[in-house]
Amino acid sequence: MRAKLLGNCLESISHFTVAKEHKFVIVMCKRKWYNVSFKLKAVECAEKKSMEAAVREMVVDSKRIHEWCKRKQMLASLKKKGASSRIRQCGAGRKALDVDLEDALFSYWNCIVTVFACLAR
Repeated sequence: MRAKLLGNCLESISHFTVAKEHKFVIVMCKRKWYNVSFKLKAVECAEKKSMEAAVREMVVDSKRIHEWCKRKQMLASLKKKGASSRIRQCGAGRKALDVDLEDALFSYWNCIVTVFACLAR
């Protein structure tokens, strides 16, 4: 899928976001995500046929399939745990700098939310 730039006119496909700044037109694609079962299917296809065949069949970049092949054991264990629909893996996201502060902030936030939930009734 491509976006065609014709003068100042941009014909865009549904998954493109258009941002106009001054005289330049910036086209940004939305990030793609894949669940664990899709990743394992791509790894299986790469092992049975070839990496290139898996890239063509699954329509994914070869770098992604290469990374998933390296992490095959971890992906298989996630699927066994029943987390095959997960997008983000365990340990991903922001790391806490101070665990005690995070716990205190979480308990404070829970207290505030419960108070407002009681008031809203």
